Amino acid sequence: MALILADDTIEVFERLSRFDLTQYFDDFATFVENDYSKIVNYFNGKVSKLDKDAINNFTTIKKQSSNLEDIVLNVSQNLDRMDYWNLLSFIDEVNSRIKVINKIDKFLRVIRYASSNENSMAVNYMTTDFDIPETVAAIDRANPQDDWVDIFTRNHILETDYLAEQGGLNLEIGRQSLRNLNLQSVVDNLQGENVYGKDIDQEFIFVDDDLKVLEPRDTVRQAIITLALLLKGDIPEFLAMGVSPDLAIGSNLGLVSIPFISKEMKQTFSTDDTLVNFQVLDVETKGSSIFINFQVQTFFDLVISDNIEIK
Repeated sequence: MALILADDTIEVFERLSRFDLTQYFDDFATFVENDYSKIVNYFNGKVSKLDKDAINNFTTIKKQSSNLEDIVLNVSQNLDRMDYWNLLSFIDEVNSRIKVINKIDKFLRVIRYASSNENSMAVNYMTTDFDIPETVAAIDRANPQDDWVDIFTRNHILETDYLAEQGGLNLEIGRQSLRNLNLQSVVDNLQGENVYGKDIDQEFIFVDDDLKVLEPRDTVRQAIITLALLLKGDIPEFLAMGVSPDLAIGSNLGLVSIPFISKEMKQTFSTDDTLVNFQVLDVETKGSSIFINFQVQTFFDLVISDNIEIK
């Protein structure tokens, strides 16, 4: 953003706050130029060790950012010119970027192992009787004859821990077959049910002085119901999403329109990259309303069915 300030804007802020803002901006710029890529490379699995100096520099910047947020609250009432508000807006943008970097593993959708990171999804797998390492690796690896070593090493499984005829061994597997999945609707470590993401309860319920956040399974269910009830025009930015309201007007027209309603619902669900295999199971009309029983599957093998009314 363009920063329009008077000649004395930063000087006045530093005098009121007793905070070296100039040095803070310089430190942040130096970190972005020299250290940010090192942290990203680690979480992308390009390097095996996190650069010590980079993480120490970021820790320092993060502490400064936290202190600055408290200072801004205390001095903002004395800043009554437009250029001061431009400065505060820029400070807020820098602090927001620092918070994103602090959660960079989630924004990169990284799965963490004890010794490395991968751009993939992690699942828990319980071995069954007569499982052998190669059959476990074959679940999602292209070369199970060799890749089983990687799986067992990362789970710290020794040869003495494994009995060929006895299952019950809990393994965490990085599903490399999902490496090319373009999952844009979730910002989190893709581990277990975290692939569903988390969302705010649409009822806007407060818990512990904050908005209630749904667990992953409740999040995906809420998203499914929202998509199912969506009508064209409900989302100004995506006018094509949803069912055309005209298709469900009147029971007779509704019956004729059922194939079109099903098609448009399927197209709507295809916009969510965590959901697959949408299908209509049953349709019932009552008066001028259409009741649709449908089913949709997540790519993490959770099947959700529900019944909605289109009127």
